[in-house]
Amino acid sequence: MQQLPIFLRLQGRPCLVVGGGPVAARKAELLVAAGALTRVVAEHIGAALGAWAATADGVVLEQRRYESRDLLGVVLVIAATDRPEVNAAISAEARARGIPINVVDAPELCDFFMPSIVDRDPVVVAVGTGGASPVLARLTRARLEAVLHPQLGRLADFAGRMRGPVAAAFPELGPRRRVWEQVFDGELAEQVLAGDSEGAERRLRQQLAGDAVALRPVVSLIATGDGDPERLSLGALRRLGAAEVVLHDAAIPAAIVALARRDAERRLLPTSAVTPGDLAPLWTELASHLSEGVRLGVLICGDPFASVQGLPLPAEARAGAQWELLRPAP
Repeated sequence: MQQLPIFLRLQGRPCLVVGGGPVAARKAELLVAAGALTRVVAEHIGAALGAWAATADGVVLEQRRYESRDLLGVVLVIAATDRPEVNAAISAEARARGIPINVVDAPELCDFFMPSIVDRDPVVVAVGTGGASPVLARLTRARLEAVLHPQLGRLADFAGRMRGPVAAAFPELGPRRRVWEQVFDGELAEQVLAGDSEGAERRLRQQLAGDAVALRPVVSLIATGDGDPERLSLGALRRLGAAEVVLHDAAIPAAIVALARRDAERRLLPTSAVTPGDLAPLWTELASHLSEGVRLGVLICGDPFASVQGLPLPAEARAGAQWELLRPAP
């Protein structure tokens, strides 16, 4: 990772855009959408920028040449003129004052890069390439647009309203996180996405008040196919990303194991032939975790319901048998 992706709070803070063309207009629109007090300075104001600014709140146009004093008091600068020498001068002056600067089409002059954005407010996904290929970032964003539910932001709003009640019912971080994972992966989430947030909120409050929220263990057998992470199914990626404990052996490519969530516990299984008795302590430990509602992911080479090739389990411990072995004691 060559840059640190962050989200800036710009509401009510002064930002500067230098340039009056279509690119400058797009950058100014993004800043205004984020709540920034945006000032645009340009010798020539393009038609698109002028038309948008005439009806937008939070933007001021100044048709004149850029001056060093324009940097006074601003917290962020975007240079988007059609004159490279002007952009370079703005970059040098902004950096000298410690003001983050983005120069369009000049990565070497930038302190930050404008990502390609998937907006499901308040859920925002930003895709960047470090300025290397904006086109690639845009194409990646288009793929994410097709995958993410158009009303995903409703879930975030719902979670914000219910954060306090859930925290009161589950004060410990681990169980509380598992509750939210069950909510986001169950009927309540579907109800919210369908537009009935109030009904979902009533149901969850009733469950919390009646101590009806049970932490259900989840065991996922995740097929890795031919080992190419690019060909993992969306379902496999989702289950792998949700697992708190991931079991795998040396035959599973490291690139696939790395796709697990960062805080997941990764358990490397032995590569030599073993008997059910050899694995009994492991299953006992995992059963204890599962009784607490932990989500377990078992990475399997190929098709987990056809073979356990690569996983050091006895031949009879195919998919169905693994579920029985991992079932917590009543």
